[in-house]
Amino acid sequence: MASPTTLNAKNLETLGPKRLAGLLIELSKNSPPVKRRLKMALAREQADGSLKMQIRKRLGELRGSQSFIERHLAKDFIAEIKSLHRSITADLANESPSDAVEMLWRFIDIAGPCYERYDDSAGKLGQVFRDALHDMGDIAHSARLDPKALSLRIISASRKNGYGEYDGLIPVMVPALGSQGLIHLRGLIEANPSGTQSYWRQTSLKQIADALGDVEAYRDQFSPGLQTQPRVAAEIAVRLLSAKRSNEALELLDNVEEVPSLDKAGVSGRYIDLSWHQVRTSVLQALGRTAEAQALRWSTFEATLNTGMLEDYISQLEGFDDVVARDKAADHAASFFDVHLALQFLINQRNPETAAKMIETRFSEIDGRHYELIGAAINTMEARHFLPAALLHRTQINFALQNGRSKRYRHAARHLLACSSLDHSITDYGIFTDHHAYEQSLREAHGRKTSFWERFTSGAL
Repeated sequence: MASPTTLNAKNLETLGPKRLAGLLIELSKNSPPVKRRLKMALAREQADGSLKMQIRKRLGELRGSQSFIERHLAKDFIAEIKSLHRSITADLANESPSDAVEMLWRFIDIAGPCYERYDDSAGKLGQVFRDALHDMGDIAHSARLDPKALSLRIISASRKNGYGEYDGLIPVMVPALGSQGLIHLRGLIEANPSGTQSYWRQTSLKQIADALGDVEAYRDQFSPGLQTQPRVAAEIAVRLLSAKRSNEALELLDNVEEVPSLDKAGVSGRYIDLSWHQVRTSVLQALGRTAEAQALRWSTFEATLNTGMLEDYISQLEGFDDVVARDKAADHAASFFDVHLALQFLINQRNPETAAKMIETRFSEIDGRHYELIGAAINTMEARHFLPAALLHRTQINFALQNGRSKRYRHAARHLLACSSLDHSITDYGIFTDHHAYEQSLREAHGRKTSFWERFTSGAL
């Protein structure tokens, strides 16, 4: 049972309205944020436009502010921005959807000034403005705004999109614009020369074409030469496929200059764009050429360990063939050229047995710099596969000590303690040195790294 002095709503109610009001007035005298919250709360209770006026006033103040938000004030700053967002989308929108849309335009417009004052490396502030953009689309639809006036506002906002605050504006506004509004917006954009905003123009026209389901208009945004590029061909083909024009989609895909080579992916280990391969399998499937689609899915998986391709391949199988396919995929992964991609695949596929064997046979290839991957693999191995778990711990220790990463000595000491603990469960180290010999080799090679050994000995982790 909570104490009578615990700060909760029930206990505060016992103070009565008069005492609470007095306390709030006292608190607000030395706290501008509290004062603003109270004024906003009072404005909500009025039906004379007071809430809109308070919101507009505060947005104007935020737009004009220039002082940098220090770290100790960041939490309160984000809280106020969120509170303003809620006041517009929850309170003002119920009172007047059209006024709420107007205030949301103003709200998103302060994104730039806010970003200039605040280090948003964690993305918390940006998320508030992204949420506001999506909310504006819903509220604009319910407000039944004039599509022509809305089109002009969209163009104006998109052109001053200095911080990406209006990214995705057109798709969000599709319900509010309707087909006639989209056509009007397209006309306004096409009437203006591209100039320095050619990318914005092309992106906007592509988004409008998608919203209208106009494949030809989408395709027209690319020159004939660009349409022979695999990524562009895939973009257009997926829309042809949606329009039930599978033969045209396949013809476009087969007309590319050069298909991204799966062999090159296997040799270089570099990422390659698989969009052409993915769309082509869907087109082949739609044309009833399942065997070809399956062959392409499997060859793409073999070259890249792409999980999506494997799942698409398995989804076409019947009976117990899926079990056989997963076993075959795991065996292939275990010998894949990139041991780290292989380990990630096997862990994600929840196949610890194959992963354990691979760790033992390919231990020398595992690089301890992959902290997150190895940490996830350790968590999987420690349940039953004790030697592979200990070997993974060793990769972390070796990397930190051999490279003199003193900031990681604390973690390395923890990993060595884990090795010591696992030693009691390991009956056979096989070709690997046992724990005692391994620790002795560390002392001989890195005995002068006193901060590491002090942490290990004291257990101060």
